[in-house]
Amino acid sequence: MRDTMRDHHMRSKIRSRRRVGWQRWLYDMFYATQSWILISMIGYMPDRQLTNVSGVSVGLLAGWIDVISAWLGDIRFGFCEMEWYGLINRDVQFLAGSCQDWADWSFALFGHRGVFLVNWIFYVAFSVLFASVCAYLVIHLAPYAAGSGTAEVKTILGGFIIKKFLGIKTLLVKAVGLPLMVASGLAVGKEGPMVHLACCVANVFPRLFSKYWRNEAASGAGIAVAFGAPIGGVLFSLEELSSFFPTKTMVRSFFCALVATVTLQLVDPYRGKRVLYQVSYSRPWHFFEILFFLILGIFGGLSGALFVKASEQMLKFRKSSRLAAAPLREAILIALATAILCYFNDFTRVDSSDLLEALFRECEEADFHGLCSTSQRGRVVASLFIALIMRLVLTIVTFGIKVPAGIFIPSMVWGALFGRLLGILVQRWQTSDPDNPMFQACHPDSQCVTPGVYALLGAIGALGGVTRMTLSLTVVMFELTGTLNYIVPCMITLMTAKVIGDLCGKGGMAEMQIRTNQYPFLDPRVDEVVGLPASKVMTPVAELVCFVSAGMRLADVESALEQMNFKGFPVVNNFDDSFMLGYISREDLEYAIGKAMLFKFTSFY
Repeated sequence: MRDTMRDHHMRSKIRSRRRVGWQRWLYDMFYATQSWILISMIGYMPDRQLTNVSGVSVGLLAGWIDVISAWLGDIRFGFCEMEWYGLINRDVQFLAGSCQDWADWSFALFGHRGVFLVNWIFYVAFSVLFASVCAYLVIHLAPYAAGSGTAEVKTILGGFIIKKFLGIKTLLVKAVGLPLMVASGLAVGKEGPMVHLACCVANVFPRLFSKYWRNEAASGAGIAVAFGAPIGGVLFSLEELSSFFPTKTMVRSFFCALVATVTLQLVDPYRGKRVLYQVSYSRPWHFFEILFFLILGIFGGLSGALFVKASEQMLKFRKSSRLAAAPLREAILIALATAILCYFNDFTRVDSSDLLEALFRECEEADFHGLCSTSQRGRVVASLFIALIMRLVLTIVTFGIKVPAGIFIPSMVWGALFGRLLGILVQRWQTSDPDNPMFQACHPDSQCVTPGVYALLGAIGALGGVTRMTLSLTVVMFELTGTLNYIVPCMITLMTAKVIGDLCGKGGMAEMQIRTNQYPFLDPRVDEVVGLPASKVMTPVAELVCFVSAGMRLADVESALEQMNFKGFPVVNNFDDSFMLGYISREDLEYAIGKAMLFKFTSFY
């Protein structure tokens, strides 16, 4: 309502100016197109995790984070002797084997490759160093840069202002801290922080345009394509973040998606791939697999509800324990424990994004650490199970420390690990007992069960269990993976995860954070019954502090603001007639007084 009033005031001001002819037409055109220019400047966003669009502002920022985090992550393992500046050449993927002169730290120091102890020490040292620097920057320079930011963004889009949360200092610290956090190997992601960064950019750029000056609601402009799946990003904003989503916003969000998709094709951020996790499943799914899809949904709902409950308890414990007084020490200890433990397992040592891509693949494409080997099946199953438990526990413990941290990719990782594990077991069952009536739809001369599909569905189910979203996640995952062959299994898994999650507790991770941090957010989707008569929560007329519509001096208004702590005041005809004409907020009053003092309107005194 406040933004609508300001826009109406600006339009009236423009009409009152004495411009004629082409000058007025040109100014009116510029005023009308400011929003589209603004959206074009902030609406593109590339991200190796959940965004794949590039652009001028957020695109460059996210591209910086993507390249630096990948380069720093590789440094933990070694470097390329001929092209150590892999930061400049994005196509150099050291761990993927593209570098022919790759040297681990044991070879660089002692001339012998594969010395476990030396490589382990460097891995742990760099991980702790990156996490420590990240936590130090956040704690001492911009505390609002910690965490995901999704809950706060949702609160801001609901109408509440959190000062400095979208400021330039928060933007800079989070942009520098995100690559360090990702490279440290902590069991958190960067998707929520990327949404926060997009909103920070969207809060800075409107200052260049008079139409959006002081309009903090413009921070929502970067949300629509914050998940590089552009259509899914629009749906994500509608389903999860926005409490008010008019048709005008939908059209502008669609424009963001259009520009973002075209830019994606020009930039080619994934080296020829259209999307981040580009997989193609050549085999169809069978009706007997619906049972296992339901199991994946049940696991996703239960694990998501467990994570939300456990994170809530950890958040309360941090606030009431000694950890609140030593956040840097806590971050260092968790990074140290994570690095020490994760190095011993092939599926926890690598980057989460690389792990997801490997888990989603069919065996005909590549074999990642024996995933497709029948002779090592026992070891692989045990490693997957251990990695699943470690990832889930470490994410619960890590989420909430003073570093930028998201939950999308971590939840997808433990869901994909469980899905691949289940897929391997079902595949083993089918191949060892092909005459079972359950498998009568399988062709004897071809592979029937695809474990990669189970990993994909497990990732979707776990993410749905944490966030309780359905439609937008389905579209996001389709756009990320580039596969449209498994619409029904995705819908089955997501709906099951949501139902199970809601049975265990209402609301996802964002709602839990809003509730625990006591943010003033009124969810329009929740009907709450207070159980009190209206007279119990209303203030009697005699106790109200009202402003009259005419006759008050500026000094009277300033005196009322100094003596009262109310957020706003009713406006009446006069003190004898209490008929209410409207309501004015403290913020608008202070803004108007500030303008009056600026222009020295002393005649009001």
